[in-house]
Amino acid sequence: MTIGLTLMLLVAQLQASATAPLQSQGDTFALQRACAESAHLFLGRRGWQVDDFSNYENHFNSRSGKCFVLVSVYLPNEDFRTIDLYDAVEGRRYGTYNGHDICDASITGNPRKCAVDGGSIWFDGSDSRRPADFTVGFRGLAYGGGSGDETTQRLFLERARVFMTQ
Repeated sequence: MTIGLTLMLLVAQLQASATAPLQSQGDTFALQRACAESAHLFLGRRGWQVDDFSNYENHFNSRSGKCFVLVSVYLPNEDFRTIDLYDAVEGRRYGTYNGHDICDASITGNPRKCAVDGGSIWFDGSDSRRPADFTVGFRGLAYGGGSGDETTQRLFLERARVFMTQ
């Protein structure tokens, strides 16, 4: 039996139990452990590896019954970061961010460096749907060009954290 199937069965079993609305600590640990394994397998299938400039974290969201993985990759030579939020079992992308870590014009010498930084979040994992449920920063040339700035990454992560904390 695959880890993803195991996680789905554990979730279904807990959701079907009307007599125990609160999960026991053991159930919570089992779900988190299955989620960690699902995230590891999900990333492995995509050929993704942890290194000095990339990382990930996973979390079983008890409210939605989903295992989320937040992946961050940084390219230091370009000062460019991508952040993606996935359901590790279904493979659906819930959020994506592309942008820079350093936007301060006094450091970069370029006041427009982060103008095209942006991120989107789809609350249902339908990442092909436009517009997204939440968009921050650059929304495309059809909307008048850049609007990303030094707060774009922080605002994206604040919204993505909701998936990683419940």
